[in-house]
Amino acid sequence: MKDYFILFEKFFTIFSITIFSDGLFRLVLSGGANEGDLGVIKHTDYSILLLIYKLIYITTLILLILRWKKILHILSKDKIISLAIIFAATSVFWSFDPQITFTRSIALVGTSLFGLYFGSRYSLEEQLHNLSIAFGIAIALSFITSILLPKYGIMSGIHAGSWRGIYIHKNILGKMMALSSSIFLVRLHSNKSTILNRLGLSLSVVLLVLSKSSSAIGTFIVLFTIFLVLGVFRWKYELMIPALLSILLIGISGLFFLTEHMDTLLISAGKDPTLTGRTELWLWALSDIWERPWLGYGYGAFWEDFSSKSALIRYAAGWHIPHAHNGLLDLLLDLGFLGLFILILSIIRTAIKSFFLLRNTTSSIYIWPLLFISNMILANTTESTLMVRNDLFWIIFLAISFSMISHPKTIQAAST
Repeated sequence: MKDYFILFEKFFTIFSITIFSDGLFRLVLSGGANEGDLGVIKHTDYSILLLIYKLIYITTLILLILRWKKILHILSKDKIISLAIIFAATSVFWSFDPQITFTRSIALVGTSLFGLYFGSRYSLEEQLHNLSIAFGIAIALSFITSILLPKYGIMSGIHAGSWRGIYIHKNILGKMMALSSSIFLVRLHSNKSTILNRLGLSLSVVLLVLSKSSSAIGTFIVLFTIFLVLGVFRWKYELMIPALLSILLIGISGLFFLTEHMDTLLISAGKDPTLTGRTELWLWALSDIWERPWLGYGYGAFWEDFSSKSALIRYAAGWHIPHAHNGLLDLLLDLGFLGLFILILSIIRTAIKSFFLLRNTTSSIYIWPLLFISNMILANTTESTLMVRNDLFWIIFLAISFSMISHPKTIQAAST
């Protein structure tokens, strides 16, 4: 009976990861709608997907209750993340749209519960294993969909020819394949050099290129560089510090060069210097942020309010903007500088723990926490994945944070 329960948990975890990656269901329910098909997207009935989310929340809660002592211990050790979620939920009291904030907050709590379950139930190595299975399935389905059902798997209209696989947009495929590539890269480096992991990494990169998502391709290149650099953190301090200072100097010089020649480089690559209107969007968002800087407009409320400020931005931009395309700006719109401060404290705390975890262990698995945090920061420069409901990035961040508390014996064993 115990074996069946473990098998059920495995299936539930991998299925939930696929759902939270926004794969398959949303694409199928929309009938393969593209970015220009605003009417189709707006009137698509996602009630089945919402039901699936609710079932995942309820199942997760039951599984957590079965381990309630361990869960209470974990929550007592990391109160900052809990504070961030509570702050988002209480924003209903000052929200522009309390009803929207209430429903979005419930979804955020449900998503966070799954992150807590994933981190408390599985070690970092087991998390990577489950993620690799889920992404392996997503990769296979993306190729099948794009080749056999191009109406669904390949975009038409504005981004004609760009692959999106089982996702609703090419940028989502790109973002997920950048994440998938980093997962398989870590597993390969940790002596798990199986054919499936090699195939997973190779096909992730192929899909990344076929998505034609410039930001995701750039993210992967930077992540690969960071992956190589992270090994320096295990050197002795007298070697590590000069090496990191040299790398930092080179990085800053490169950043200045890119900043100085960004427009020229983008134009030569056939790209819009405004990043497809993102820079203008960011300026408009900043203007609204300064009207309610400390508490924001309420969790999830700003872009759902079609009658006022977000409507004005959409009108000025000339297209249906779902979010600010920047995680930092979206969090400021939702929860203001106070909410952002709480979340940044949580990220810094997890990053510091991840640094010492990397230094005090020998397994390459423990490169993963810092590599993922780097991925999350990079992804939020042009997309929004900071504290987002039903979002895989938020789940993985929580799982990494909580697993450091819930699996101390595994981590201690890795350090010896």
